[in-house]
Amino acid sequence: ITKTVTIYGAKNEYVAFQLVIKAEGKELIDVNAKKTDLVGPSTIDRSNIQLFKEHYLKVAEPSTSMYGNISLGKGEYPDPLIPFDAPKDGAPFNVLKGRNQPVWVDIYIPPQVNSGLYKGCLIVESKELEPQEININLEVWDFTLPNETHLKSFFYYGPEQIRWAHKLD
Repeated sequence: ITKTVTIYGAKNEYVAFQLVIKAEGKELIDVNAKKTDLVGPSTIDRSNIQLFKEHYLKVAEPSTSMYGNISLGKGEYPDPLIPFDAPKDGAPFNVLKGRNQPVWVDIYIPPQVNSGLYKGCLIVESKELEPQEININLEVWDFTLPNETHLKSFFYYGPEQIRWAHKLD
């Protein structure tokens, strides 16, 4: 089975995807991933690829947000992203039997690279399994995003924030 992720992005952009590692039949010990450079019309160095373990938070008491969103209830939710190189709770890590462990993959596309198709891979390893290769196909478009945005935006809102944003009493 070929395992390939295909993503698209502009120069000077971050693109991302999730990789889910599932421990079927047995616990996986010391799971880690190696990155390769992305090679195409030029090279995107592996240092532009950041890996994060998604940490699960246990919700014991569900709540409703101030916006009226309804909670999904008690349970575990993947939320904080822990860098693989964090001294505590990073990689390598174990995945309990029957559980999933999401990994968030961020790729920065430097502004100086040429547009076109780039290929590389992640190699997922553990003591229990043969290394698994996940191919990455990244299509870099022929334009560059600016370092700053000039689009006015406002993401958080509440009565005070709406009045403030629109300069109302």
